[in-house]
Amino acid sequence: MFECDDTTRNYLKDRSNKPFEPVFADADAKYEATYEIDISRLDPQVVLPDKFPHNVKSISDVKGIKIHQAYIGSCANSRLEDIKVAAEVVKDRKVALGVRFIVTPGSQSTYLEALEAGYISTLVKSGQS
Repeated sequence: MFECDDTTRNYLKDRSNKPFEPVFADADAKYEATYEIDISRLDPQVVLPDKFPHNVKSISDVKGIKIHQAYIGSCANSRLEDIKVAAEVVKDRKVALGVRFIVTPGSQSTYLEALEAGYISTLVKSGQS
């Protein structure tokens, strides 16, 4: 369980006109386990076809393998920040011939924000030959 913080509150207030009340664990709650992960030490991951989402590999394990499709989307990587990074990666570049490049923002509001920021234009231009 992750405690509600200012980032979460701001995210929710910008996306809903309905009141919400954060839920917190009881002060005396006992947890089965607590895990701390230093994600700065993790190798970026990529999902390969078939058996999604279980066919995950470290990017270093698949370096040099030719791809036919790149997909940025799902609940894991379709936030505005993810779309921004994708646009930065492909800016002034072209997607390789024969590669299908799909980007699906996580929500209509994310799509509109990405459109207004110019990210959508950058991503579309990268796929044009």
